[in-house]
Amino acid sequence: MLTEGAMLAAIFAVLMLVFLYVPIIGGVSMLFLILPFLIYGAKYPLKYSLLFFIVSIFVSLLFGTVTSIPITVIMGTTGLVIGYCIRLEKSKFITYIAASATFLIDTVVGIL
Repeated sequence: MLTEGAMLAAIFAVLMLVFLYVPIIGGVSMLFLILPFLIYGAKYPLKYSLLFFIVSIFVSLLFGTVTSIPITVIMGTTGLVIGYCIRLEKSKFITYIAASATFLIDTVVGIL
């Protein structure tokens, strides 16, 4: 659990660095930023997933800039919601609605 979390945090850090500093490939890597959170949220309980989310925020602050924190929050919460719905075996519709609502709320709060 700990080693997988560290490995997924490292993968997230690499994807975040590619997103921030590589122009063309960065747009593609943004599509994959959600995957480490989704994988970890689907495998482990919510308490450990939230700890992984906090660690990822610190990693993005360490390797990225202050502007990378909102991206981490948006992708992290959306990935955790999708992973949590997968863990609880919710229907695809409920998962889609929950992820869309989370992304929308994060985006609106990020704009303010």
